[in-house]
Amino acid sequence: HPQSAIQPFRKALELKPETPGVRQALADALFQAGGLDEAAAQFEAVTGIDPSNAHAWYTLGRTLVGLARNAYKKVLSKAPPDSALALAVKADGLLRRQQYPRAFSVFNEALSKDPELVSARLAIAQIYEAAGHADWAAEEKARAGQIDCAVHEMECDFAQSRYRAILAATDRRKTASDLYWRAQAYIALSYQAFAKLEQLPPSEEMYMHRAGVEYDAGHARQVVEDLRKALDLAPQDRALQGELAMALGAAREYEAAYKLALELLGDEPDSPGLNALAGDAPLHRQKAEAAIPYLAKSLAKDPKNPVTHRSLGLAYMQRGSPKLALPHLEAAAALDTDGSLHYQLASAYRQTGDAELARKAMARYRELSAQAAVAPAPEITAPRAR
Repeated sequence: HPQSAIQPFRKALELKPETPGVRQALADALFQAGGLDEAAAQFEAVTGIDPSNAHAWYTLGRTLVGLARNAYKKVLSKAPPDSALALAVKADGLLRRQQYPRAFSVFNEALSKDPELVSARLAIAQIYEAAGHADWAAEEKARAGQIDCAVHEMECDFAQSRYRAILAATDRRKTASDLYWRAQAYIALSYQAFAKLEQLPPSEEMYMHRAGVEYDAGHARQVVEDLRKALDLAPQDRALQGELAMALGAAREYEAAYKLALELLGDEPDSPGLNALAGDAPLHRQKAEAAIPYLAKSLAKDPKNPVTHRSLGLAYMQRGSPKLALPHLEAAAALDTDGSLHYQLASAYRQTGDAELARKAMARYRELSAQAAVAPAPEITAPRAR
């Protein structure tokens, strides 16, 4: 267990502080146990000793992303939802998912509330570059560089890439603004770590990083390709094989996902994730009878997983067992974003004789399906005075 391994690794490091393998083992244990601050420091030390260590650069980047995520959560707990900071956090998520027009719109909204938010300006410059407007990007970067550093020290540090200075200045501060800039610094440093990884020879970690970027962007088939390249370099990595199995399912390569899940279940027959995948694959091929045993076993091991409840509910509906489907569809109802699950709920209620609940579920289906209607993407327009 990572937590129990930390102290022995600390003692080993005291005895052999010059040994990067011991330091990396301590860093890995800290990362897995959630001790992200110390894990980051240890991984940085490892990369200082061995700049060619792909694992250390990759996990350092992931550690910094985790620290940023924790800081963002605190920002959202403190800042009003319509504030510039909360909007910027939302836009950062859209940018990470490469939803450039929507991110552009939300960043502009944030700037309308705080024109000195240089992180938003620099993000818009990044969007302009991705859209092929280098001239517009240069204009936005120039505006970011005009900030009054005497008044906006943190913003100036960020614009000039002084990320360590931001972390030092915000070390014990708790305001939403300090936490936001702390998160921004962590993200920027994670990009630097991943850039170092990309400069090394191809590695399992490099392809895993690329798969993560493509996953955030919703590019399911590219995730599969990157994970396959990672497995070419580490063919015995069972955890990576499990990642590939899940990615195959997400990419709708159900036959391949099913085959790999069954192979991995030979070693991990009680795995909730693998059993869920082994059930989802036949479910999507309209083979409910083959899906149900795996999905039921997955829920027996992880009874509160709403995603598996949804799958098992849909499998029972496919089989024509609405009474068995109902508790699972109800347990998964909160996942519904487009109304499709409530449509199934309405059908199950109707078939089991509950007309009033069927009516309510159908009304919710119409409401969600209307909300999910695709709106025109915002236009990426030229820079304007803000």
